[in-house]
Amino acid sequence: MRIPFAINSYQARSLPLSAQRLINLYAEKSPQDAKMPVVLYGTPGLSLFASVGDGPIRGLHNFNGTLAAVSGDTFYTIDSAGSGTSRGSVEGKGEWAPMASSDTELVVVSNDKGWVWNGTTLTQITDGDFLTPRDVTFQDGYHIFSEKDSNTFFISELRDATSYVATDFALAEGDADDIVAVISDHRELWVFGEQTIEVYYNSGNADFPFERVSGVFIERGCAARHSVAAEDNTIYWLGDDNVIYRAGNYSPERVSTHAVETAIGSYNSVSSAVAGMYTQDGHKFYVISFDGGTWVYDISTGLWHERQSYGFSRWNVNGAAEIYGKVLVGDYKSGNIYQLDLDTYTDNGGVIQRIAHSPSIHASTYRAVIRRFVIELEAGVGLTTGQGSDPQIALSWSDDGGRTFGNEHWTTIGAIGRYGVRAVWRRLGQFRQRVFRLLISDPVKVAIIAANADVEGTD
Repeated sequence: MRIPFAINSYQARSLPLSAQRLINLYAEKSPQDAKMPVVLYGTPGLSLFASVGDGPIRGLHNFNGTLAAVSGDTFYTIDSAGSGTSRGSVEGKGEWAPMASSDTELVVVSNDKGWVWNGTTLTQITDGDFLTPRDVTFQDGYHIFSEKDSNTFFISELRDATSYVATDFALAEGDADDIVAVISDHRELWVFGEQTIEVYYNSGNADFPFERVSGVFIERGCAARHSVAAEDNTIYWLGDDNVIYRAGNYSPERVSTHAVETAIGSYNSVSSAVAGMYTQDGHKFYVISFDGGTWVYDISTGLWHERQSYGFSRWNVNGAAEIYGKVLVGDYKSGNIYQLDLDTYTDNGGVIQRIAHSPSIHASTYRAVIRRFVIELEAGVGLTTGQGSDPQIALSWSDDGGRTFGNEHWTTIGAIGRYGVRAVWRRLGQFRQRVFRLLISDPVKVAIIAANADVEGTD
């Protein structure tokens, strides 16, 4: 019989209810005539694209076809061959550095200051009317900033990010909360506060061009200013209630699950979370990393999975930029910039562990016996030499609702060209409820198609 297998990460507050996990695996829906409705694929590996400065990478941006990056306290431009050039200091080494650009100017916000890169020179903004910035976006010729610890947002002069006027500001005063982030989407300016959101449009008013959209006041705030990201014609963010939302017609729509929200609530801090968006093979991913973990929402399927670097609780990259025909991400500890590559099966040469926990398998209230358990997957993917020349998969299981797992039982998934191999385990004993766990760590392509079991019920 076919048995269900994990398609997302959903560890319920009560593990016997659901202990499902996908780590470094994601689900893709199959066409109607496919063997199974869902297949699990391995997430992309990391191949080194560039290394700039001492790190960490604190910002990535596509500025008119050239990659801009902040590594540590230095601003770099990086060409399509991965060669980086230092353009000057932007101060600060820890927090993510937001960037926004027009066709002629890129603005970097770092350490509560601003810098402008015009393609030739990096200049600190020194205008006396420039307030203390925390975030930046761009719309209709204006760079738009939130002021630190304030409900004020302010703008540059038209098409000149080095020049400011003292009266060119507005207050998001629908409530008393401070502004957390600003982002432009579909020529609307979204102003995220700690407990509320206001939306503005460019009215063309000569005194100050941005006016609030009439009747729009969203009573939901933002818990992490770097969690705000736009993709697929909408905006995503971490709400002030630890729920992840997307904007739907001026109304927050919940996209996180109870399991994701429980995990977020367990982290020591959420305000420093950093999110990014990228598209690959038709999947659009919202990736949000906390100190305690990385969660990924697949917009195309509505499913969540986790990413982890080996030996860590989180994925050790932040941000994303789509440029040079690649998806590039930054190392949150070093100055490395990587390409996300579905045909690379290591993290810059390091191990990727891919783990899947099944839903609970049970025979209602009866005891069951499994004589044989078979995983169908893409076999014969072994490498010619070295680790992965005879790739292996491990099966273990839990009979206590996913709380603890027993010994790992390893078997082959096929040396190169052995396409008919199936992963088979026999005599798996009796249980009332069981959660299976699969583990693959060899640097090979992973595609898990189906799980089958010979199951016999007993009294």
